[in-house]
Amino acid sequence: MQQRTQPQSTYEREMADPAFRAQFEIEYQQFALSEIMLQLMQEEKLSVRALAKAAAVSPGVIQDIRSGNRKNITLLNLSKILKALGSRVAVQVGTQYVPLER
Repeated sequence: MQQRTQPQSTYEREMADPAFRAQFEIEYQQFALSEIMLQLMQEEKLSVRALAKAAAVSPGVIQDIRSGNRKNITLLNLSKILKALGSRVAVQVGTQYVPLER
């Protein structure tokens, strides 16, 4: 008797393709960053212009990140923006998080 397997979802089929998975991971990171930044801006009640001024970056940089149009953000700009939002950049090493700034 042949065993029946559950049909795969579209997500499962697509994620089985390494090229699709790699692109998905990049786009998800961009989406997550924009969502995190938007949430922090709402919590701090900061507009794009106010955040840009506090972070010493152009409002266009902030707007592009929020809209997902900024594909290549520098670590320096990311650090300045997150610091202005009361957060910071950290690298996960194993189970520990190491901040990149003091």
